Amino acid sequence: MVNKKYNLFLSPQFNKLTNGAKLRVDLLGDMKIKDIPELKDFNIKYITKGYEDLVKQGNLLVSRKVRYIEIFKK
Repeated sequence: MVNKKYNLFLSPQFNKLTNGAKLRVDLLGDMKIKDIPELKDFNIKYITKGYEDLVKQGNLLVSRKVRYIEIFKK
């Protein structure tokens, strides 16, 4: 099983990563949005900063940063 250090959640009106799609991004640990391979071909506009908290991953508590973004083709 692969433990990704991020989760992408599309808003309901979008079913794939396309121009103008709005997403919620959960970054675990020290992950950054620029390091997400699925978003390499897009320019990113931050809608809101979101929030930070701790989540349990296995037996460890890991910091989670939640960001709300909109993506556009480069």
